[in-house]
This record gives sequence, C-alpha cells and structure tokens, in this order.
Amino acid sequence: MNRNTIIAAVVAVIVVIVLWSVLRTPEPAPVPPATPPAASTPAPAPTTTPPATTTPAPAPATPPAN
Repeated sequence: MNRNTIIAAVVAVIVVIVLWSVLRTPEPAPVPPATPPAASTPAPAPTTTPPATTTPAPAPATPPAN
C-alpha cells in the first residue's frame, strides 16, 4: 500500500467513528406532561455571614509567682 491509500483508510475510519458516535446518541426523552412552574422549588437566598468583630481576646490570668 502506498501513502495515499493509508491516509484514505485512516480518514475513512475517523469518519465512520464520528458518524457512529453521532448516530448512536439516544433520542431525547419524551417531554413530561405540563407541570406548573410553581412546582419547582426556588433556589434558597444566599446567606451572608456578618463580618467578624475583631475584639481582643481577654488576657489569660497569670498565676501568682511563688
């Protein structure tokens, strides 16, 4: 086989793989009966944490020196 035949074979294999992967995709699922949009749960509101207060920690009690 010469070079052109090998290139043509590789291209043909790639085309077959692409077509097979495109054509084997399952059909979309049937649309369920119309449900009211209110049935969907709304997304929870983002909770914001209050900014941390930077109060100095109390000094530890030092034991009396002996």
